[in-house]
Amino acid sequence: MRRRSFVGVLSAAMVGTPQTQDTGRDVPIPNRPRVAGALSVRARRRGEQASGSTKIRVSERALRWDVAQTAIIVCDMWNTHTCSMSAQRVAAMAPRMNQVINAARSLGVMIVHSPSDTMKFYEGTPWRRRIQLAPKAPASIPILARCPRDPVEERNFPIDDSDSGCDDPIVKDWTGQPYPWTREHPAIDIVGFDGVSDNGQEIYNF
Repeated sequence: MRRRSFVGVLSAAMVGTPQTQDTGRDVPIPNRPRVAGALSVRARRRGEQASGSTKIRVSERALRWDVAQTAIIVCDMWNTHTCSMSAQRVAAMAPRMNQVINAARSLGVMIVHSPSDTMKFYEGTPWRRRIQLAPKAPASIPILARCPRDPVEERNFPIDDSDSGCDDPIVKDWTGQPYPWTREHPAIDIVGFDGVSDNGQEIYNF
């Protein structure tokens, strides 16, 4: 699927019958049209060459993903953080991330923004309402509000993911205070057919 072809599909979709908000008046909230074609994705795998070996073997292969079945979920890229150094790293990463998201969106990939604890900021926007209006879809496994930590999976994290993992010279104590983030980082665009939700069931429905 080329960008030019996708723009034509979008133009045709915009004149179709849109969904409406249940606010007492009809407000168009069109959904992304189903886009044909596939993405070519280069996947890389690392593994030990032999049992007990310290050498790492790297292999690559090309995958093909259906565009209509592909989404990017942007998780917790907040506008600030309880750790100032983390906020600085997010600010440095966000513009490059936005380039990748925009390129994927232009090819028809669905973009879902999930900045936890900030849904009030997006209340009433078409991106928030679009996901809220999705009909309930039963899942084959329970969708938890928060996944429990697994010590076995987390023991090899390349970062300190503990509650005291902030690398600020002076760590601020946020005990009893609300989180400082209020929205997704403004360097990341929320446009077009994007959706906004921090709820697993809502995203699964969508």
